[in-house]
Amino acid sequence: MVTNDDFNNLLNDITRLNESDGHELWVLSQNRMVKFSPITVKQQKSLLTSGMTVRIKNTAFLNCVNDILITNCREDIDIKIIDRSLLALQLRSLAISKELPLYIDDKEYTVDIDEHIKSIQNVTVPDSLQHFNVNTGPVTITCQLPSLSSDTRMNDMLIEIVGADENVDITQSIGDIYVNELLKYIKHVTFARDGEQPDLSVKFDEDLTGKQMLRVFEQLPMSICTEITHKISELRLIEEKSLSNAIIDNKPIPVDANIFTTE
Repeated sequence: MVTNDDFNNLLNDITRLNESDGHELWVLSQNRMVKFSPITVKQQKSLLTSGMTVRIKNTAFLNCVNDILITNCREDIDIKIIDRSLLALQLRSLAISKELPLYIDDKEYTVDIDEHIKSIQNVTVPDSLQHFNVNTGPVTITCQLPSLSSDTRMNDMLIEIVGADENVDITQSIGDIYVNELLKYIKHVTFARDGEQPDLSVKFDEDLTGKQMLRVFEQLPMSICTEITHKISELRLIEEKSLSNAIIDNKPIPVDANIFTTE
């Protein structure tokens, strides 16, 4: 019979193996390879379970992927939301197979994930979209491409505002969902004051609660919202380009919990 010491030693050895077994994965926002640990069976189970949870914009699955990528990254970098889908595909390649079967428009395809990653390494995210300011009158909004940790926080805030009920009527929450996506990009709000009063600067994602962030944002001029939306649209086009594959007629590779099912 295995003793408790043997059992604990086995767990410790497996943990050390996972920590030493690193693989280089392509990180879009960094424009380079970064070392990650492969996903574990427990993490795969979490991914599949989260994919069965039907919440707003599939937040349970997104939060689960965020947590795994942050945990498994072996370098001290800020992984961005634009990196998530490509990294998820690469972890899938390591854990299951580089060949990803897809069913799109009643047609069956097979995408080679490793070849796809090689083919998109010319796609870059310019600094002007990773960090940018939006100005109107005395107000300056400092924006940044959201990190995974920031994304998770805002996803949780959305669920708190809209409700955790899986049967929630999404049509009643479209405005909240839209605003929540914009809030993810805001880092600072600075208001230039007249006279001798110092300018007021607030770290949006650190100094304010979720509801306070929402109240401030809703009072801002619509022109600020419009400009941030344009930047987000540019970023999404870059992400779509990084996922587009010739095998599926240059459509983006769909990334959801299904990619982590074994064949």
